[in-house]
Amino acid sequence: MPIETRAAKCDETGELIPGSVATATSGRSAAEPPASEVPLAAGRQADSPAGQSEPDSMPSTPEHTGSADGAPFRPDDEGKRYASLLQQGYDMLPARPVFLAHACFVCKRLHSKQCRLKSCGSCRLVAYCSAEHQRAHWPLHRALCKVVTKRMRKLGTDHLYREAYNVTSHEEWKKVRFKHMTVCEEMLGRPMEACEKEMFLYPRVCDTCRETTPEKLHTCHQCHSVSYCCEEHLRKNHAKFCKDLRLLVDIHCYQNENGVCDPPLPDTMLTTYEPLPPNIREFLVVSMLGPVKAYGMGGIELATLSENASYPLTLLYALQNIPVAEEAHISQRTELTVHVVGAEFAAECDSITKWDVFLLNVLPRLRRLHVVFVGPELEVPGSRPGVTEEDFTCLPCRAAGKSFTCEFQPSTYYHTYCRSPQFRPPHAICAFNAGLYRTTGHERRDSWRETLPHLVPDGVPLVLTAYTMLECPQDVARIQQEQKVDVLLPPMKNPYRSTRPAQNFLNEHESPLIYKNQYVACLTAARPRK
Repeated sequence: MPIETRAAKCDETGELIPGSVATATSGRSAAEPPASEVPLAAGRQADSPAGQSEPDSMPSTPEHTGSADGAPFRPDDEGKRYASLLQQGYDMLPARPVFLAHACFVCKRLHSKQCRLKSCGSCRLVAYCSAEHQRAHWPLHRALCKVVTKRMRKLGTDHLYREAYNVTSHEEWKKVRFKHMTVCEEMLGRPMEACEKEMFLYPRVCDTCRETTPEKLHTCHQCHSVSYCCEEHLRKNHAKFCKDLRLLVDIHCYQNENGVCDPPLPDTMLTTYEPLPPNIREFLVVSMLGPVKAYGMGGIELATLSENASYPLTLLYALQNIPVAEEAHISQRTELTVHVVGAEFAAECDSITKWDVFLLNVLPRLRRLHVVFVGPELEVPGSRPGVTEEDFTCLPCRAAGKSFTCEFQPSTYYHTYCRSPQFRPPHAICAFNAGLYRTTGHERRDSWRETLPHLVPDGVPLVLTAYTMLECPQDVARIQQEQKVDVLLPPMKNPYRSTRPAQNFLNEHESPLIYKNQYVACLTAARPRK
């Protein structure tokens, strides 16, 4: 299939400036462009898109999926990076494929003078650093590419988002992307993979006017995350987010090459109780790791560690700051049972010993910690609904006479667990990033409605977290509709949120990034007024 490429020049900063057009066949340039020219994106010719060949016309013979002897495809590229979809068999846990609008889908090499990205000549949503990487991805991309091409042909356009040009309403821009994603998913006849949805939700367009023409777009050469057609269309507060946008890109690039980042948990056991410092980074660096070890970890591992630590430390932060009698303060407890509601294995249960490390190891008086994970979306390999209890006590805690046990209630609603004979009364309940306000949750129904009356029993604090300040008060308000509660901590920014960024679709016009557990609140059942 002919692959058209548009060349664009780079200035001394690495940003794009308009360039010339080159044509390639089967990924090979008809004429090698000068060194200063960077073919950034494949474009369509000026004639009608209806005249373009179907994506299926690209050869799908074994030469595009592997070598003649059947060995896995190993592109001989300068970066020596391989897509996570090709990493099966490596001694690592592969990260899921992630779409980055300004990086090669396969190896995650970023646009630069040395790396010439070319967009798929049919769908124009995904880019590659070489024809070899396009061929490597083609067996997985073919079906979606065909659907997007048919969609563009039906709309009579050469780009899926041409209609969004000069759409200034943030809500309208979200609707356009969501509409195309849902229509194409229906045409595809299967649920899209997360990386495929990202192609629709985070395309390479001008951040202000939604311009899609490649040679008109510049890209921030520091974060490689934002495009703009002119300086006036670069978000005024971009500098506020640029560093973390680059951290997000670096994390995806690292995991694409090395597999899932899984930093070791600290083994420090505190012998005296001290209130938590102002933020999670200070606590990790000063109290748990030490500056030397923290510096050796680097930004990617430290951000990932903060995401693991954020769950138990957010609970500790809330319990430390709510008004209780001195003898009931968290620092005085010897036993703690925690219910984690709406749990998901990849979030609350991943690196399970984090609950041990950041609760048992941090609270000197605490001797026994028991955590119950329950939720309809909780899947524990090899487990069935019901009690699956395991001992995860680390060696330092075992030597100190402490114990940490977990109870898993997979594929189970919390209200079902509360009525079961296995129910163990909690000292605290957590609902992390749960979205209680949503009326269309698990299986597209209001799965929280029956659970809400069980979330705030008498004398038990409920710790809520949310991604945004928009969601956190709505979660609190929904509980208040069901029963009378005392707000122990009003919705507020959580100093013990994760520092690992993620893309924000919900209210990206306010912030392009969100963080797990970014906002926190704490409630308890209202006491009778005298």
